[in-house]
Amino acid sequence: MLPPVRVEHDELLSIGRFSQLTGLTAKALRHYDDIGLLKPATVDGDTGYRFYALDQAREAETIVRLRSFELPLDEIAAILADPSLLHERLVVQRARLEGRVVETHRMIVELDRLIRDEEVLVPDERVQYTIEELPELTLAAIRAKTPFEELMRAIPENIGRTAEWAFANDRLPAAPVAVCPPPEDGVVDLKVGWPVSGTVEPPAPIELYRCPAGRAVVNVYHGDFPGLHAAWRQLYETLRADGIEPQGEMREHYETSPEEVSDPSEHVTRLVWPLD
Repeated sequence: MLPPVRVEHDELLSIGRFSQLTGLTAKALRHYDDIGLLKPATVDGDTGYRFYALDQAREAETIVRLRSFELPLDEIAAILADPSLLHERLVVQRARLEGRVVETHRMIVELDRLIRDEEVLVPDERVQYTIEELPELTLAAIRAKTPFEELMRAIPENIGRTAEWAFANDRLPAAPVAVCPPPEDGVVDLKVGWPVSGTVEPPAPIELYRCPAGRAVVNVYHGDFPGLHAAWRQLYETLRADGIEPQGEMREHYETSPEEVSDPSEHVTRLVWPLD
């Protein structure tokens, strides 16, 4: 057992003893010191050894408990700085974990279908599409440079952020839309919002974004949202085989709401790809 070390008349604990009491490894404690999450009570100027006060053990246990729920370190730091944030951050983390459960269930269902040979790993069949003359579409949208890997989070978030204003003003009876041009250096110039008449100017950060009228390829996709990338790939392969090369920005029209349709396989998304 390691004895406590007396520094400036205060009984402090070595990093080894503090690690024993809190369950945090010495490596983790050094990292938390480096990022300012949990600073030692004092550091010996000659040896560089870190020493902790006993009352810091409760703070360390708070970190351990919150990390057990997989809260990010920056959010834990915010809670330690302002304990009134605890309930809000726990609610958010619960929603994240619940979403992960849904995603895990989806993967298990897909794995079962593959194991039973009910579907192939990468489908290569042609898809059905139409070429339609579409009118101009005006969106009350949030436009943001978004990392490609964050699209699945940013799209529903911005649908929600624009909904309140659109529903209270001049929303048209149509589904929300995401305009997704190709990423540049991994970043998408994403536009997400609701169709509106365009007669009222929305407040920032919402803006009016106009999709021009013209001919477009339209394909109706049935399935969960993570499968949209494969749907676009199949559509593009089909179009290339038919000698068609789309020119405009790809759009996704989300015809069903996750709040109203619980089965992911029943979601309907209209894929629109302008030709002009």
